[in-house]
Amino acid sequence: MELIIDVSASAAAAGLARGGEVLWSGNLLTTRDHTTMLLPQILEGMTATGARAADITLVTVATGPGPFNGLRVALAIAKGIAVAGGIPVAGVNSLLAEVNRCRADVEQLRPIVPAGKTTYATALFCRDGTSRRQVDDSQVMSAVEITDIVSKNPVALCGDVDDGLRRVLQKDTSAHFVEPEWSRIEALAALGHERATAGEADPVATLQPIYVRPPHITKPRERRH
Repeated sequence: MELIIDVSASAAAAGLARGGEVLWSGNLLTTRDHTTMLLPQILEGMTATGARAADITLVTVATGPGPFNGLRVALAIAKGIAVAGGIPVAGVNSLLAEVNRCRADVEQLRPIVPAGKTTYATALFCRDGTSRRQVDDSQVMSAVEITDIVSKNPVALCGDVDDGLRRVLQKDTSAHFVEPEWSRIEALAALGHERATAGEADPVATLQPIYVRPPHITKPRERRH
């Protein structure tokens, strides 16, 4: 049994899968609820599927790009369960998960996901055999910057894009959106299982989130002598 955790998008959710196929997924949680409701949702899923803690053999977690608070909660839970159960954890890039929600016959695909109130995370992916390969660095952009980059390189788009940005892109760039065929939990489950089967699970100690922005941590004041 594989546990899937995603708190990298505008909503959070958990799921349970076997062999990369989702058996159960929870209701989407708002960003206000994930700190208190994610663990209860995982327990709800285990009850619904009759799973025990000992049945969990892999934890798959979305690593971002995403918000600081959400990713911190998700990775803390994922690492805690992995360490307690002595099981592997597979981190999956959230943009790659978004791309893998869509059909595979599109040569180039640019996922766009919210990264704050007025900014978005994006990167370009190309088809590489039966999988997707990221060909440029992930970037955080405004709606104007997204429109500009899509105008210069008009590839197919996908992602959790709000209606306002979608209308602007379709009007100003003639952008074509590829609608997802699978949920994020389904995409994460398949990718996590693929990584684990290939022996590419992540060391718990070194698995790191991809924050949209570095956390704002105040430097400590210099100690007076």
